[in-house]
Amino acid sequence: MGVVMMNIEPGAEVRAIAVEAPSTIKVFERLGIDYCCGGRKPLQEACKNAGLNITLVITQLMFAQKSVHPFSPKDWDHMPLAILCTHIVRQHHQFTHHELERLGQMLQKVAEKHGKMHPELVMIRSMFAELGAEMHLHMQKEEQVLFPYIEAIENSHNSGKDRPQPPFMAIEEPVNRMMLEHVEAGALLHQLRSLSNDFQPPKDACPTFRGVYQGLIEFEADLHLHIHLENNILFPRALELEKKMLQAA
Repeated sequence: MGVVMMNIEPGAEVRAIAVEAPSTIKVFERLGIDYCCGGRKPLQEACKNAGLNITLVITQLMFAQKSVHPFSPKDWDHMPLAILCTHIVRQHHQFTHHELERLGQMLQKVAEKHGKMHPELVMIRSMFAELGAEMHLHMQKEEQVLFPYIEAIENSHNSGKDRPQPPFMAIEEPVNRMMLEHVEAGALLHQLRSLSNDFQPPKDACPTFRGVYQGLIEFEADLHLHIHLENNILFPRALELEKKMLQAA
């Protein structure tokens, strides 16, 4: 059976393309097009803002669909929400926790050694620590409150039971909060990229210095995909499921 490809139009929302054709995400990453928090722009507008030729971008997006997407091989738009929650925690939360600690330690070393010659490292270290504190708390709230509730409403729906009592008025409340925190994390990442000259190390950078910037590139790419899975797939599906249960009640 051949590959079924999405026909990409200039007016299609970037986030919609990423949801329907996950293999295009690597193209958006490479071109610097936001497909998560700022993904509600039409592709044509996103390309214009980035100074990209829309025809060439569409060609790359169509070509990408012919290959298997390396980040998310499953069709998350149709998988059980409980499985998606587990995937996010095991794949992205664990990666984020590990890299926040690892890169934080590396930034401490390079800032102490090279901070006088490269004062931006001191600012990057401080900003990354701020991002880490926010992300640790953010993921804790998801793992301890929001995700368990999403799994509970899915179980109740599948078994024909009433909606479980939530620890909040409605799921829209914590979802909106999480999405706002995603925007805040994205803003910090944008500042990190700006301070680091797009994560390009200077010529005199030592291996640890270079390793930090490479790690930040990988951290940013993983967080983009992490936020995409939540903002564009998990949260909308959870909101729709709760809505159905409230209407049925």
